[in-house]
Amino acid sequence: MRAINLLVAVLFAVAAAAQQPSAVPVNAGWNSMPDSLFLEWKLEDDQVKRLRMIEEDYDTERNRVVSDTALPASGRDAALTRLAEERRNEVKGVLQPKHYADWIERTGH
Repeated sequence: MRAINLLVAVLFAVAAAAQQPSAVPVNAGWNSMPDSLFLEWKLEDDQVKRLRMIEEDYDTERNRVVSDTALPASGRDAALTRLAEERRNEVKGVLQPKHYADWIERTGH
């Protein structure tokens, strides 16, 4: 009986550990830019188009990483962190410095 209790305790501990959130939030760096910002910043049509393409590309890649069940949590977190940084760099290349700083401040990146 004691062995069964120990086994049950171990199984619950393993299940609880698997459900613990990772150190990097899944949505880190993934807040979409609302259209209201595009209007507020008076972005050119080309800038809006490029930003939407960036968001679409990185959302696709993010979803691929998040849904990869073979990837360990540490690998997923590292991949998401890398993707978020790459996305921020691409966004930085599209926005004016003051708009990029505003975006970073608003989203907490």
